[in-house]
Amino acid sequence: MKSSAILLIVASILFWLSWFLMPDQGTADPVHILKIVAMNRTSVFNSVISGILSSVFYLIALFQIQARLKVLSTISIMETTLLAIGVMGMCVDSFFHLFAYFLTSPTLDQTTNLTQVMADLQQTGVYFLIPILLPFFIGTIIWSWGLYRQQIIQKHVFQLGIFALIFGIAGGLLSKNTFPGARPTIVLLFLAFFAICHILIAIHLTRYNELRKQDF
Repeated sequence: MKSSAILLIVASILFWLSWFLMPDQGTADPVHILKIVAMNRTSVFNSVISGILSSVFYLIALFQIQARLKVLSTISIMETTLLAIGVMGMCVDSFFHLFAYFLTSPTLDQTTNLTQVMADLQQTGVYFLIPILLPFFIGTIIWSWGLYRQQIIQKHVFQLGIFALIFGIAGGLLSKNTFPGARPTIVLLFLAFFAICHILIAIHLTRYNELRKQDF
């Protein structure tokens, strides 16, 4: 269980780091995206690598944890699967960032209407992304609820996920209508809350495993 917990912690840190490395987090303006990515190509590339590695570590950790807890009920499997789908969504999102990175390559023919390509990705492509991205956040809450129900984690860990979701919705509305300049900070805080939630789950899993060993 310890190795799985470490993987989950590393995945959580890389997940947040992948967004921290992206410039102006949360923007959807295609012209602005191409401009800031062109100015921060190295950082964006590192963000992509961090995001992909995070997804790989998340999936390994999730299925190792599921196997080692030996709770094979339909509900527990669905909880883990939902979060795993969200992890795949995060991986796909990293490829969205990689696509923006390639579109800003100095060797690319700049006479091509690259802005329209990026606009199509942001306006149409995102509809394919959202259904597999949302399960990352919803899945975290449901998965943590399941772990709390099994008395593996404490209630405040589960509540942190709920708080993060409420914060994200409220912060998104606030940054859109009142404080647009606060958007990057709100996005990073929103994602940090979920990363912290996963780290706390990993810590609780390690403690749970140690307590279970003492019972034998």
